[in-house]
Amino acid sequence: MSRTSTATTPLGKLDRSWKRYLRAEGKSETTSRNYLLTLRHFAAWLATEDLADTPAEITSGDITDWLLDVADRTSGSNAAFHYRNLGALYMWLTSSQERALLRSENPMIDVTAPRFAEPVRATFDDGEVKAMIDTCNPSRKGQRRSRSGRRFLDVRDEAVLRLFSTTGMRLGGMAGLRYREGVHDLDNDGANDLFLDRAQPLVRLRLKGGETHFYPVWPKASAALDLYLRERATRTHADDPALWIGGQGGLGAQAVHYMIKRRAERAGIERRVHSHMFRREVTKQLLDGDTDRAEIAQYMGWKDVRHVALYASESEQRRAWASAAKVPLEAA
Repeated sequence: MSRTSTATTPLGKLDRSWKRYLRAEGKSETTSRNYLLTLRHFAAWLATEDLADTPAEITSGDITDWLLDVADRTSGSNAAFHYRNLGALYMWLTSSQERALLRSENPMIDVTAPRFAEPVRATFDDGEVKAMIDTCNPSRKGQRRSRSGRRFLDVRDEAVLRLFSTTGMRLGGMAGLRYREGVHDLDNDGANDLFLDRAQPLVRLRLKGGETHFYPVWPKASAALDLYLRERATRTHADDPALWIGGQGGLGAQAVHYMIKRRAERAGIERRVHSHMFRREVTKQLLDGDTDRAEIAQYMGWKDVRHVALYASESEQRRAWASAAKVPLEAA
C-alpha cells in the first residue's frame, strides 16, 4: 500500500481534514472538539521542541515524551485524555481511506497508556445539604420573619435545593425545566416538566436527542415545590416558560450556580460547592443503602451501569471502615 501525501504533511495542517472526517463519521461536536484540541496541542508541542512534525517522522518516543510532559504540567488524567484522542487520530491516519501510514507503522502501538490515580470526587459532608436548605427558612435559625413571611427567593431556592438533593440532576437540566399553569398531561410537548398531582409526583428531564427521563418527586420536595408554584403565580414573570424565575424572568444555569454558591456560603461551608456534588451525593446515598447498581443507573438516567463504579469505591471504603469498627483491632 503506497502512502498518500498526508504522510509528509505537518500535523498542524491536518486539522481541517481531520475535522471533515469526524463530521463524515457522525461524531458529536464535543468529541470532534476534543480530538482537534489534542491534535493542535501536540502539534504546538512538537514545534516548541523543534521536532519533526509529519506523520511519517513522528515517533512513539515523541508521543511518550509529550504525554509525560502533559502529566507533569497538568495531570495524569489529562495525559490519558490526550492518549485516547491520539489513538483515534492514528486510526484515521492508518485507515485504508487515508493511507498515511501502514498499520504496522502506527507509533501508538509502542506507547503505553498513562496511568493515574482516580481523583477524589467531592460529596457533601453530613448535615451540609440540610444547612443549605435551612438558610432558606430564617425561622429555623432563630431569625424573625417579616410580616409577609418568607421571601420569594427563599421559597424558590428551597424548592431548587430539595429537588437537586433528591434527583442529582445536572445543572443544565435543572435550569432547563419548563412550567405552564394548567398543563398536567405528561404528553405536552415540553410545556410543563413538573407533575405534582400524580400518585407518584414526577419531574421530567428532557435529554439531548429528544429522549426524556423522569425522576420521582419525594414528599418534602413536593411540598416545597407546591409552595413555590403558589408564590410564583403572583410574580411579574409568572408567564415565563421557565420553571424557575427571578426578578428578570427565567433563571439560566449560571444564576442557579450562583444561588448554590450563595446558599453554601450562608450555611458556613467554606470549600467550593457546585451542582454536580448533588449528583455524587444521591449516588453515594443509594450505594450506602445497598441499592442494586442497575437500579441506581436507572434512577440517575445512565444507560451504562459502569457510571456507578465511579462513585462506588468511596462507599465501599466507608463500609469497610464500619465493619472494621466492630472488630477489636486496638490492643487492650
